Amino acid sequence: MVRRVRSEMLKNSVEILVRLSDGDASTADRRLRVCQYLCTNSWYVDLMTEIGIENTDGISYRFLNEFNPALPILRNKIDNTYRVKAGFGQHPVVGVSHRGAMLAARAVGGRLPLVGEWEFFATGAFHGRMFPWGNFEPAPFLANFAECYGGTTAVGKFPPTESGLFDLAGNVEEWCELDGCSLGDLAGCGMTELGMKPVKGGAWNKGGSLLVCTKTRMKYERIRTVGTGFRVVWDEACAGIVDDE
Repeated sequence: MVRRVRSEMLKNSVEILVRLSDGDASTADRRLRVCQYLCTNSWYVDLMTEIGIENTDGISYRFLNEFNPALPILRNKIDNTYRVKAGFGQHPVVGVSHRGAMLAARAVGGRLPLVGEWEFFATGAFHGRMFPWGNFEPAPFLANFAECYGGTTAVGKFPPTESGLFDLAGNVEEWCELDGCSLGDLAGCGMTELGMKPVKGGAWNKGGSLLVCTKTRMKYERIRTVGTGFRVVWDEACAGIVDDE
């Protein structure tokens, strides 16, 4: 299933040349593949089921909030498998911690985007742009925010950016990495350390001000809330990148 999910994600990705020039080697120009869609519940369930890592320590959860019955992913404790509530397969996964997002991204040979990379994707290289669609105010036909829809919506519902990326504003906030983290040593980006991690893009339950491309919020990395998910990117620093075989 991991191989299939990776193949599906790569088929639904676009190549973007990210140009960042602040003198920091970690943000040098690079060519990336970016998944067009937020990671869906269906993708995440398939990955977690095959990876088979224990999600709980007997007291709390590590990667996915499986104790909240309101969330769309349910766990069968007998055989340690997961399933998605009907109608939510193509909605973005929520209730996932930063580690849970990193685990899934690494399973498919990718990683989480850096904040600077994410802002480049969102603005489409138009560096004065406030929102992924331009400078006019958010509206319900452009993004899922401010509880306009009462919950998450299926990925790809709203218009994409010029690059073909969906849901860069609203639906769910996206776990990212700080620009200074080393792409060659992902453990140094928080795989083993607790702390605050950045999220970008706003969410279905957040106000329009958080949809601004340059707006970054910091969240405790163990937080697994109803409005936080992630997107995968791939580059040469992440081993195991292959096309559909």
